[in-house]
Amino acid sequence: MRLVTLRMGDGSTTAASIVGSAAVRLPFSDVGELLAQPEWRSIAADGGPPVEADPDDVAPVIPRPGKIACVGHNYAAHVAEQQVEEPRFPTWFAKFSAALCGANDPLVLPLSQSRSIDWEVELAVVIGRHCHRIPRGQSDEVVAGYCVANDVSVRDFQFRTSQFLQGKTFAGLTPLGPALVTPDELPGGSPADLRIVCGIDEEVVQDARTSDMIFDVDRLVHELSWILPLEPGDVLLTGTPSGVGAWRRPPRFLQPGQQLVSTIEGLGSLRNTCVAEPALSGPDLSGPGRLGPGRLGPD
Repeated sequence: MRLVTLRMGDGSTTAASIVGSAAVRLPFSDVGELLAQPEWRSIAADGGPPVEADPDDVAPVIPRPGKIACVGHNYAAHVAEQQVEEPRFPTWFAKFSAALCGANDPLVLPLSQSRSIDWEVELAVVIGRHCHRIPRGQSDEVVAGYCVANDVSVRDFQFRTSQFLQGKTFAGLTPLGPALVTPDELPGGSPADLRIVCGIDEEVVQDARTSDMIFDVDRLVHELSWILPLEPGDVLLTGTPSGVGAWRRPPRFLQPGQQLVSTIEGLGSLRNTCVAEPALSGPDLSGPGRLGPGRLGPD
């Protein structure tokens, strides 16, 4: 099944399931609230009345996840383009829910603070039930489904100190959606070998397969669950392939007017147009931020 969080005309949102070309309303305000119900699968399967809403006006599919855990250095080709060694363990960092935006929302570039805003298409994993310290090989019992994300990164903020959260969680720069797709919709019930692509306007800038991951979904869910309990609606971003802007020569970054298109086979696409934030006056938060070969950054 495919589940979305639709925006309604009165400013509210609703969870809905996609049946063919129609959206069927579910009795929860978003997909995160739906997943909190132990019987969420049967609730979604039972459906409800048709939704009178723009099917493209979607909120982040999980608008308020309790956790957004992210992994860097998780595609072999991306590690190679950074000229660093493959990691022995996943490199974890976090985002806050205010960083999220919808699959078709504008990306408001904070150009008053940075001109080094980069693209990173990623497979997102959504947890479907409480789990803690689960064994290897059991992630399929706790994963609700998958969606597309773009871990848009403000690189100079990311690299100006050894702690890079500040460059990873700018408000509204992480599109998540368009739908939560349950595993039965994927080939073999698994995201292990899906094509993952990022484009800017008509140019493809990232093109890989999820089989290039160093740590697969099962390993990531297993390891994170041994660090802390995972809850329904928690989101894991699993890393980006090669082709990001910071590691190009010369580096390239997002510009107003460009459309960022993030696509994963079987999961759909995010289509986010970049717009400039109005010029603001504020504290001087700029910093040199080191970019280049050998710089040990997370992603």
